[in-house]
Amino acid sequence: MKWLDASLLRSVLAIGVLTASVVPVLAEQPATATPDPSASQLWAAWGGTVGMRWNRDLAGNIGLKVEAPSARLADLSFYEHERFSVRRATSIEFRVANNNLQAFVGGSLQARGGYVITLRDGSIDLTDFRLRPRAADPLLLDLVDADGKAWFYVDRLMYELVDGNRTLAVRTMDLRISRELAERIGHANVAGWVIADMELATEVQRQGIGATPAGGGSYYWAGTPATRPAGEPQPPPGAINE
Repeated sequence: MKWLDASLLRSVLAIGVLTASVVPVLAEQPATATPDPSASQLWAAWGGTVGMRWNRDLAGNIGLKVEAPSARLADLSFYEHERFSVRRATSIEFRVANNNLQAFVGGSLQARGGYVITLRDGSIDLTDFRLRPRAADPLLLDLVDADGKAWFYVDRLMYELVDGNRTLAVRTMDLRISRELAERIGHANVAGWVIADMELATEVQRQGIGATPAGGGSYYWAGTPATRPAGEPQPPPGAINE
């Protein structure tokens, strides 16, 4: 998917037209600027809920034990994700152009509650975990633990705007094992493997002028060449997204 660069939205100034040859002089009539839907617009969202559905069998096979969740909401999602509230203390910012979410540009979303993952050499504390855009790749979200470390990352977001564009609903996204975690647990070959499925429904608090995402999208479109971020395992030559 192509996206625009992260330049800030520039306002379009309307200049009135004067008819100098007519007396009396006519009052200025301000021109009405038509928003350009192809321009990159800055949006922000916070709050809502985030859900996780771990592949606990796979986790156990590679030496990860996902402990019982803390502060989980009482009900599971339709697809049996364990759900957590998302705090309103921080927001995530993203750009929209041509009716599509183009890139995450800053901020973060923080859950209320989470997990502790036990490893052979210690643990990973995902209590109050955060989803934070990766600086080197605007289409990835790092899952950040209580110590500020990203042992997992998220890609393949399938999203839509619902409730009159008041909610950014990510119906599914893949949680993957980072290379560093794979090496830590002694299974370098599992870097990039999907360890959980996630969902997110967060409240849009600010919309850029002229941008109205009405459909849905995925960062990796089916039938396009398959690539992964630098530093992560790459698919075989000629592979395509499915």
